[in-house]
Amino acid sequence: MESAITEKYDYPGAFHLGGEFAELVAQMLRDRGADCNATPVQIATSSEERKHMTKHEQDITFPWSPMCLEVKSTSCSFSADVSKYPFRSLFVDTVSGFDAKAIKPIAYVIISQKTHEVVCISHKSKDSWKKVSAYDRKQKLNDVFYSAPKSALIPFGELVDWLLDKQKKARATHIVE
Repeated sequence: MESAITEKYDYPGAFHLGGEFAELVAQMLRDRGADCNATPVQIATSSEERKHMTKHEQDITFPWSPMCLEVKSTSCSFSADVSKYPFRSLFVDTVSGFDAKAIKPIAYVIISQKTHEVVCISHKSKDSWKKVSAYDRKQKLNDVFYSAPKSALIPFGELVDWLLDKQKKARATHIVE
């Protein structure tokens, strides 16, 4: 009798793909004048490292501020027009991942792997997020996610304008090299 072959989830590959999209978003921000950096991808090799990284990892950082952005890439197709986002809601992050973060992201940047279009969710919308138990088909596991309504989406340009305003104010009050 032949044994069923199950495809194992490629965690390192997923982290590297996520890092590529974080760098793409950082470049989109830099192209619009934001001084930012995508952090290099690190792969945890132990449960302790995994806990530490979950708590402290930041996808995009700013040399002029302690705030950060989280980038989530998705295989879903969508445009940058938040009114045309094709779903009523979207997963923001796992509850355990978000709740463990030492510094909460000021926004989640959701980028389509197919269209490279971007929509965003501000941390200010957290009161509208709901906890949803769901099965992750790629990782083949159940988890609890924060789900945000489509109405919580903001355009990338709105986030960029807000960041540029914060950057200008930070530079006006501090000497930044």
